[in-house]
Amino acid sequence: MRAKLLLMKALFGLAGVLLILAPTTVLAHDNIGGDELAAANWMLIGSFVVALTGILAGIWAWRAGQFTGIEESKYTMLDTADDYDAIMAEADARENRIRAGEIESVQRQAGSIGQAGV
Repeated sequence: MRAKLLLMKALFGLAGVLLILAPTTVLAHDNIGGDELAAANWMLIGSFVVALTGILAGIWAWRAGQFTGIEESKYTMLDTADDYDAIMAEADARENRIRAGEIESVQRQAGSIGQAGV
């Protein structure tokens, strides 16, 4: 867990450095007009807004417990279903019909192979 946290911090740090360095590519032009620099600034602001929104959403999800007990919800759904037994009986019946059909088709194929050999 500690390794994942360290990796996450490193990736966020790298993303921050890249976001700071991204507008500097505009400065490589000889004749910098106001348009190029303005576009780079707006892209930088936009990327900060998106990154901040993602970080805040992650913090909210962590504090709200969205990452704890992720397997529990499917069992809770099955436990609270009113007609769970009927659903499972229907699924078992469907599976039995499929298996019976497979056995019949294998028997038909075996019979047709036997007749072809005669």
